[in-house]
Parts: sequence; structure tokens; C-alpha cells
Amino acid sequence: MKKTILLLFIIIFSTQAYAQDFTKQIIDDTFGFTRGIEIADLNNDGNIDVVGLKAFETFEVACWFGDGTGNFSDKVLIDNSLVGTLSTGSGMDIAVLDINNDDYLDIIISSEVPFEGHKILAYLNNKDNTFSNYLIIDSGGFASRDIEIFDVDGNGFKDIVSAYENRIDLDDQSIYYFPNLGNGTFGQRQTILKGNNKIWGLRSVFLNNDLNKDLVYTKNSSLNVILNNGDGTFSDSNIIDDEIISFYRVYTGKIDNDDFEDIIATGLGFEETLVWYAGDGLGSFSSRNIISNMEYVLISHSQVADIDNDGNNDIVATAETDLIWWKNDGNGNFGSPNIIFSESDANNYDVKVVDMNKNNKLDIIMSNAEGIFWFQNDLTLSNENNQSNYQDLVIYPNPSSEKFNIETSQIIDKIFVYNVLGNLISEIEMPQKEIDLTNKKSGIYILKVMSGKNASITKIIKE
Repeated sequence: MKKTILLLFIIIFSTQAYAQDFTKQIIDDTFGFTRGIEIADLNNDGNIDVVGLKAFETFEVACWFGDGTGNFSDKVLIDNSLVGTLSTGSGMDIAVLDINNDDYLDIIISSEVPFEGHKILAYLNNKDNTFSNYLIIDSGGFASRDIEIFDVDGNGFKDIVSAYENRIDLDDQSIYYFPNLGNGTFGQRQTILKGNNKIWGLRSVFLNNDLNKDLVYTKNSSLNVILNNGDGTFSDSNIIDDEIISFYRVYTGKIDNDDFEDIIATGLGFEETLVWYAGDGLGSFSSRNIISNMEYVLISHSQVADIDNDGNNDIVATAETDLIWWKNDGNGNFGSPNIIFSESDANNYDVKVVDMNKNNKLDIIMSNAEGIFWFQNDLTLSNENNQSNYQDLVIYPNPSSEKFNIETSQIIDKIFVYNVLGNLISEIEMPQKEIDLTNKKSGIYILKVMSGKNASITKIIKE
């Protein structure tokens, strides 16, 4: 009873203290039970678009085109053809990849269709705000779950990696990849890992100072890492932690400011619901660190992002009833949970973080039982309090088709370059004062200029 009262007090206090710092906006409040969302610039206009995969009562893939100010088009239906007369489909995960090398992002989903088994499907971008009928990359068996997109075998083409559940052969709980042949098609599935425990979460990340993305995954009560050899093969699985009752999803990011990727894991119905492990840059990790021990039934998805722009990566996560932000002090210590949104029957699911309205603040997108929403970041950010540190910052020429020069009298430690989706594409160490985007796509890029704990954000345009 005391724990329940304390939890209610924390939630009420945090809601009162922080809810006003985020404004809820509707993308689509009719697209309920959205199992997965993805953010991408689908029509190459430099604005964030949203793709959604409906999970339960009906099967639908749809997208919403953004105008760059936080407003979105009506739903553009991509597919509902997998809904049969006797059953409905269940979406699992969604991703984007330029499959046919036409410089437009295509959509990939994993799904489970009753009586038909699992399917990994692709929808090609027609370049006119519409998409093709689905192409089957793989089918048969049972459920394909998390999708990761990266070059597994070192041939320069991004492959599709998926966790796979076989409900008949319990010894076939696997991670597969589908090799990208470079001509808009994929080869037959190749086994990365085969085991006898369901894989709940899967993430790809650079862990050990080579150029090959590795894999982190959860299965039941263990968190594991396998290192990529760069030729389509992986190391034996290394257990990071096997002393938690039940792991669920897994995410990665830089938590303690040492430039090494760390691991964040969520759990099912136990006190240490959200935990993290410090990476050493060699593929090994520390013991468990607790982010939150609030006893939620489920913390589902999470993201690592600097929400308040103080130079430290925070954690945003969806619990069943709440959308939560934990502030990081820079050393991996987290304060009390800040409740951004709370609703008793929300059934929150996926979450993404990106600057939705181009105001240099990271906003939050969330899907739940009611639809897809975004939460406008109204915080007073650290760079807003420290603009005087960068008043003489000059970047020229801007726009540019190739290189940008940087001039300032201030001492700059590092510059991070992000695309409009919030993906880090470059880290520039000082005293280098040139940003080379010669081989990058045209569009808007975000620069985060760091000096100690101070940060300033500005935009550049690649022509």
C-alpha cells in the first residue's frame, strides 16, 4: 500500500511539474493499436513523414506526410489487403530502406497472418506519395518480429535482419538476415543465430571499434550480444545479464558521455523495470544500472535522446499508461520520472524522438490504442540560456552543395551533424573547421555545437 501511494504521488507530482512542458498534437486519432511507427522523409521534401503499422483488429500500413511545421496530411492507406474474411493480420515491426536505389525510401514490415504464417513485405515508393502493392521478401513459418536494417556481410548494401519465432519447433527461435543483392531483390534467409528461447528485442549497433554493426538481443531472462565479423558471420553469444526475471525490449545510446555505446533494456512486471549497461567500446559491458524501479506492468519502447539539450542523453519510454522522460546528469544517473502523458487505458506502444517542427527542439512521437500523436517540446532548452556563448558562430556558405566552413572565437569541443530524422551522420573533432557533405543527400541538416556542457543548435542546407 505504501508503495502504491508513493507511486501515485510521484505520478501526480511529475505530471503537474512537467506536463505543461509538452503539448499533445494529433497525427491520427483513428489509427488505433499502432504496433509500430517509423519516421522518414518519404517524398524527399526535407520534412518528417510518419509511417504506421496497425497491430490487432485490422491490419493496415499507412503514412502521413508532414509539412515541416508539425502538421500532417490525412492518412494515406498503403495496404490493408492482408485482412482475410476469417481472420485479421497482426503487424510486428516497420522499417524503411531504399531497396531499388532510386533515392526514395521504401517501406518494409514484418507481420503474422493467421493461417498464412509470417511475412516480411516491402512496399516500393512510387515517388508520387503512393506505394506499390506488397512484394514478398519472405513468408512461411510463424512470426517475424523486430526488423533491423544494416550491411551484415560487408558488400556495401544494407540487408534486412529479423527475429523469428517458430511456435511448433521450439528449438527454432532465430535471428535471420536476408542479403541485399544490390538490384532491388533479396536472397534467401541466412541464419545468424538459432536458439530455443523466444527473442523479444533486437537492436543493431557499433560496439567494438570496427566498421561492422553488431547485435544486441533479449530473450526471456537474459540480455545478450553477438559481434559481427563483417562477412555475414557472428561471434558466439555473450550474456551480459541473466539475473532479471523477464527482459523485454532493448535499445542503445551513449548514456555516460564516454563515446561508447551503452545498452538500455526494458522489462516485464518487475521492480527494476528500466536498466542500462555501460559499454567499454570493445564489446563488453558493466553490471546493471537502474534507471527506474517503478513497478509498471510493462515498459515497452524507449529512446535515447537529449530532450533538454544540456549535452546529456536522456531516456524517453512508453509504459502501458504513461509516456515518461528521465533526465540524465551526464554520468548515467537519472532523476525521478517526468510524466509527459498519462491515461489509464492508453495502452501506449511505440515511441520515436525527432524535431517535428524545425524549431531545434526534440519532440516525441507515440502510438497507442487511440492512434498516433506527437508531443511538442516546450521546454526552455540549455542552448536558449547560453546563446551568448555562440553569438559569433558563423557557418558559410549556407546553403552549399559540398562543404561548409565554421568560424567562431569560442572554444568548440565537437560538432555533431544530424539529418532531419535525428540520425547522427557525422562527428567533427576540433580544431577541424570544415563540414563536408559532398556525398550526402540534398536537404536540411542539424548541427549541434558542443563546448563543455553548453550546446548550440543550428541548421545548414545541402543543395
